[in-house]
Amino acid sequence: MEFISALAAGNQAKLMVQITSDQGITPLTIALAVAAKHTKARFICILHQLQDIEDCKAQLSCYNLKDVVELVHGNPCEVIMGFKNIDFAVIDCKFEDYMRLFKIIDMNPRGSIVVVSNLERRRNGASFGEVIKGRKGVECVTRSIGEGMELTRIGLSYCTLGTTKLIQPQCMEFLSALAAGNQAKVMVQVLSNEGVNPLTIALAVATKYCEGWFICFLDQQEDIENCKAQLSCYDLEDVVEFMHGNPCEVIIKLKKIDFAVIDCKFKDHLRLFQIIDVNPRGSVVVVTNLVRKGNGAGFGEVAREKRGVECVTLSIGEGMELTRIGVTCNHENKRFHVTSEN
Repeated sequence: MEFISALAAGNQAKLMVQITSDQGITPLTIALAVAAKHTKARFICILHQLQDIEDCKAQLSCYNLKDVVELVHGNPCEVIMGFKNIDFAVIDCKFEDYMRLFKIIDMNPRGSIVVVSNLERRRNGASFGEVIKGRKGVECVTRSIGEGMELTRIGLSYCTLGTTKLIQPQCMEFLSALAAGNQAKVMVQVLSNEGVNPLTIALAVATKYCEGWFICFLDQQEDIENCKAQLSCYDLEDVVEFMHGNPCEVIIKLKKIDFAVIDCKFKDHLRLFQIIDVNPRGSVVVVTNLVRKGNGAGFGEVAREKRGVECVTLSIGEGMELTRIGVTCNHENKRFHVTSEN
């Protein structure tokens, strides 16, 4: 849920909508409410008719979020028609007419996100991404983020990194928004032999937004001035601190890293997993080019061996995993806890 909250906040979503089934207030409601409070957004939650609005308000008041969420009853397909250019939507596929909702919801074409939950593909189970790709001129990418949950990003941007070759960043915008939403102050990227890549751009954008510190470790063969020249196309050359050298030797001096990206083509990446010091109160580690055969342990498996470390790991693409450290959502007894800093 922190992933969703940070993504909504990082994207500066101004209009958010949640369609529930019969569950009423859920951890996703709290996650979006926290983001809405942070970005001063409008957040509408469309409830099932059986849910009592006053009871839902009472639940929200426990988190000081009662005045952040607009709770409404009604047919979601009818209510949703009154909203245009939605920035962030969460749709529970237990709602029986969710396929119609997929077709009529009006999302911001310049950049928006739809999360669907309780998606059952064994039924007619088309995802939101599959439906929206049928719309003329719509660009989107869809990722699985858990059992029965998918996230679709609409309105992708592209970067060329100073060449004529077009590079599709896929989930790069997700990661940039996640870093920005988490207000990451110390970010690190460990590259192998490819130099500046779309992930470098994504983290640099987040760094500029958060006024953070971003260190990028380059392979010895990569020219630092050439990398800076590529970043200058995006006015980001002064945002990234490039370094040559053994990442294991330098990274051990850094404490409480908030966001790290590690390329597993770097031959000593397992040692890096063991020694990196990430912020235990909330940080993210993304690994790329992870090969599971052989000694291919992910960062999450290594982190869980450390005493007192709480984390959750998600696959976000081929050879890519995202691990969130310092998870604060607790689902025991249907209760959940979300922290928000003003």
